[in-house]
Amino acid sequence: MKGSSVKDVTDTLDSWFAELAEAESRAVAAPPGLTLPRAGDLRATIECGLLAWPYLQVLGPDGAAVAHENVFTTRTVQNHAVPGYVHRSRVLALLAGGATLRFPSVGDWRPEIRPVVQAAQRALVSGVEATAWLTAGGADPVLPEHSGEIVVVVCSGTLRWKMPSVGRVVELGPGQALKVVAGPGSGQVAGPDDCLFITLARRVPSARELVAAVQEAGLAHLAGLPQTATHHLMPAAAKAEWVRTELNRFYADLDAAELLHSLVRVP
Repeated sequence: MKGSSVKDVTDTLDSWFAELAEAESRAVAAPPGLTLPRAGDLRATIECGLLAWPYLQVLGPDGAAVAHENVFTTRTVQNHAVPGYVHRSRVLALLAGGATLRFPSVGDWRPEIRPVVQAAQRALVSGVEATAWLTAGGADPVLPEHSGEIVVVVCSGTLRWKMPSVGRVVELGPGQALKVVAGPGSGQVAGPDDCLFITLARRVPSARELVAAVQEAGLAHLAGLPQTATHHLMPAAAKAEWVRTELNRFYADLDAAELLHSLVRVP
């Protein structure tokens, strides 16, 4: 927002998310002056040929990911063959044929999205995954699967979002947002223009992250015990039994909900 201080921007976005939280399945206008990318911006990113894996995924009309070799190609960079660059003509042909282009972690390479992501983190007291979705006019976008509430922000084009769970259809235009309740939904791009929208969802840890966190918590517990300082003096069998007993005791008392919360909480 030109002419506004950082605090003004922060306060405005925070109040916007508070309004979204109270909205019942209705569109809420984004703060005036908020800079968001447009469909043409992401098309230009594709057409320049520099977009690379993993910053793009193509989902067919059936929702299945299009094979890697039909999306990416190899380019010669400083006389070296480098795989994983977007194949411009194929991707644009897939888009025209009804595919949805998914841009994960879009906030990492589109700086204008970061203030919105940060405001969502404050509102949810959680890490947030920001994903951009681009679908051609008239097509049905592949909507994100989610088990909790998400915020949808339309950047350009018009999106009709159908919510069977509440029996409503909401039409979103550029600069409008919607809090989507948990459960399945369906959407359609209204009109001939491409639709670019962003979803903001609470970050969900992977199974690998959960296992690693449980292991690290157990090791940290052992490291904090007084016996650890002299564990090298224990006979091997006694040490193994001590470790087994302490870990069983620790994991029996572990607060799994708190551990999960710690993995999504904003530092």
